[in-house]
Amino acid sequence: MYAVAREGVVGSETSLNSDNSLEVTDSNNLEPLFKSIVETIPAPIVKDGEGFQLQAITLDHDDHKGTLVIGKVNRGQVKIGTPLAVVRDSKKVGRA
Repeated sequence: MYAVAREGVVGSETSLNSDNSLEVTDSNNLEPLFKSIVETIPAPIVKDGEGFQLQAITLDHDDHKGTLVIGKVNRGQVKIGTPLAVVRDSKKVGRA
């Protein structure tokens, strides 16, 4: 796959421009990249009855939104408004 990030284009075919740069010719958006990700990376294994679990990678704070947590979902699903617990070393240390 070839990409031109500043143009938001990904494709598998290119042509050479007069300035020796490449132009993606078979796409005009990022859809081929997203399709490739979905086809290549396996979906997470979800077991019914297991609770939501997220491994926090980054913590940040926004004056308007509060604490922001970025991480990897290990299992389960969560929806907006669902109460969450913060657990460290198998002990509940807070809530979100």
